[in-house]
Amino acid sequence: NVNVEEVAARFPGLVQLLLDKLETSLENKKCLLDPSIVPILTILARMESSSQSQLNIQVIRCVEKFSNCSVVQVRSLTAQILGQFVQFPAEEVVAKILRKLEDEDIVGRDFYCTNQRHFDVLLVLELVKRDKLECHSTLSTSMYEVDQLTHCYVIKAEILLIQEFLKSKTSEAFPTHIVGTYVCEPGFHHWKQLQRQRDSSVDIENPSVNSFEEAKDVVEAVISSADNVDRALTFLQKLLDTPQHCNGLLVSKLIDFFLSDDVVEKLNPTFNNQLFNSEAAMDLLDALDHDLFQSEQLGVATSGKAMKLRASCLNIMLMQEDWEWFFGDTSEYVSRLVENSEQILKYSAPENIETSRQLAGESLLAYLPTFKQRTIKDKMTLVLQFGFVNFLNASLVILQDEDPDLRAIAVKFGSGLPRMDWTCQYPALSKHLATNMVVWFGLDQLAQVIELFTPVVETIIAPSHLPVDSILTDQSPPVAGLFKRGDGVNVYSEGGYTMLTYYSCIKQYLLHDNPGLGLVLNMDNVVLVGQSLSEILKTERMVFSKTRTVKGFKMMTSVQAMVNLVVKLDVTKSKPDEDQKEEMNRICSSFTDHALW
Repeated sequence: NVNVEEVAARFPGLVQLLLDKLETSLENKKCLLDPSIVPILTILARMESSSQSQLNIQVIRCVEKFSNCSVVQVRSLTAQILGQFVQFPAEEVVAKILRKLEDEDIVGRDFYCTNQRHFDVLLVLELVKRDKLECHSTLSTSMYEVDQLTHCYVIKAEILLIQEFLKSKTSEAFPTHIVGTYVCEPGFHHWKQLQRQRDSSVDIENPSVNSFEEAKDVVEAVISSADNVDRALTFLQKLLDTPQHCNGLLVSKLIDFFLSDDVVEKLNPTFNNQLFNSEAAMDLLDALDHDLFQSEQLGVATSGKAMKLRASCLNIMLMQEDWEWFFGDTSEYVSRLVENSEQILKYSAPENIETSRQLAGESLLAYLPTFKQRTIKDKMTLVLQFGFVNFLNASLVILQDEDPDLRAIAVKFGSGLPRMDWTCQYPALSKHLATNMVVWFGLDQLAQVIELFTPVVETIIAPSHLPVDSILTDQSPPVAGLFKRGDGVNVYSEGGYTMLTYYSCIKQYLLHDNPGLGLVLNMDNVVLVGQSLSEILKTERMVFSKTRTVKGFKMMTSVQAMVNLVVKLDVTKSKPDEDQKEEMNRICSSFTDHALW
């Protein structure tokens, strides 16, 4: 803190300006609290004085007027300022409190309101912190008398803090007063926690939990050190099996502990070269299979964190030298990874809340070391590849998210994927280039499950299965508005541009002498779909045509991409005959004349 006289000397008139503004703010009756009060009190709280100067007296008189304020932060700042300016001991304030409490029984309860009483106790606390007192034992006894006459647990919690400060100065044990009350009383749980911390230490070796408060104490004690991984895991399992004491807050704290850098470093064999650390990861996966997580009874955020923790555990197991033993054809961990990938894909969808989408992106980053170190093509089982194609599909969804922070997570994922020699080699990429890297990686590594890869599905497979008789038929658009999701809510996503990006990536990949995709398509239906859309483009004359709507243009772009890829590149297992090829070339020319690209 800075001496107030020094501030007045270096900045003449500043302190007086602040005090005048405080006086003026008292006249503002239009709101509960004038906006200038808290900032000014915060500035004054950084000043102090040990003299009885005129400026010191002015500060005390002005700030004292806020001692009865209904805003607790103002009372706290006021007590802090006066504790740094007044020169009398804490015993004088306590004596004044006791006199007012005695007079209250005679005059009435309105004589000494709770806000004023709370401020007086806060002032005693500030004076004790600065050692402005005469006798520790006398003050403690007086505070016990105040505690007996107080029924507000917000005030009782401050009294307990005062007793703890006094105890830290001497070896004496000071008493506290306990009365029965409703558990919903304001300040009760905070006071109860301070009381438990004062009375006993928490047993984390074999904790006995009979209430939510005791469970919270154990959680706080366990997560205090990264060395408590085994204890935290044991208590998590015990907590999940006692639903009467289990809630999303406690479980979320334990999951955050497991996701902390220190704990992940202890578990990950790439940091400490311990082969069997995956046993802890397996135990965590068993605990995370609990029904409370599957049903989201602990909250969406807690389930999302559990999803991220599963991803971290599975990544640790995939990084082991004997990973193939864990993820064989008949291994249960293959199905767990696929289930985790499906949950990530589900949470990445734009209709979810931002927290869920962010956790989905962070879960993808948890798998990034595996993408960098392990080869998927011809190395992983077919079922396991289903999970990895879900990861890439989820990253493509988040790359189109309307939130730039979430797109940045997906860009980081795309930038970290292994790259082919002919691609861009910059370490950090833009969103567009990151999308290209995800598509190229999927085309290169996921040939066995390419039919599930979003770029291939949306540019080739889906348009080839369009029913010819219902292309661009009139359908009532879904109702959308400011508070209901629908078309136009994600102002960033552009379906037609995304289709063009996917088409360009597939084209570049196949032009670099890479093997074809080997897709099985109905060539007759491909031709019919192209012919139908070509005729629509030729005949429509409306300004707001069907092919220029959001969905219509996206569909038109995907059909055009499909026809161009089928006729010009090696994407299908069986090639079109000469007549089909000639007709598709004609369709491509028609698209060039009437389409936008």
